Amino acid sequence: MKHLKQNKMKYFKITLLLLLTISITNCSSDDDNPTESIDPIIGEWKLIQITENGEQITISDCESLNVIEFLNNGSIKDTYFEPNQNNANDCIEFVDNSGEWQKTTETEYEIKLEDGDLNYTSTTVFSQNNSMHTQTFSIIDGGKNYTYVYNYERIE
Repeated sequence: MKHLKQNKMKYFKITLLLLLTISITNCSSDDDNPTESIDPIIGEWKLIQITENGEQITISDCESLNVIEFLNNGSIKDTYFEPNQNNANDCIEFVDNSGEWQKTTETEYEIKLEDGDLNYTSTTVFSQNNSMHTQTFSIIDGGKNYTYVYNYERIE
């Protein structure tokens, strides 16, 4: 009888030890710190190339300074430069914080720049480990259809 009690106690201790081991190994640090997936478009991007209806457009020195920033909250900060009319070697900086973006499908984003002349849905392709992206979109201006391809390079 004493031998039976010792076996039950031994069995109980082994079972308890196994349950404890299983519960400890099933807990991971990932449970404590859930990682949120960050959209690859979030960050600052420098415009490096524009194509209009299949033809590459030359970017001016001022336009080469343009930066668009897609923020995590769905807003856009658009910093763009135009030539100074009084000094051809100088660019004037403008900042527009009124834009919005929203991912509509796996490869499409709705981009709204509230300056009144750009509101489009772009097909966006990321490359080079998300350090480059290409936006393709069409707009109608004065009854004519234009297809644009904007190439951006991540700067942040």
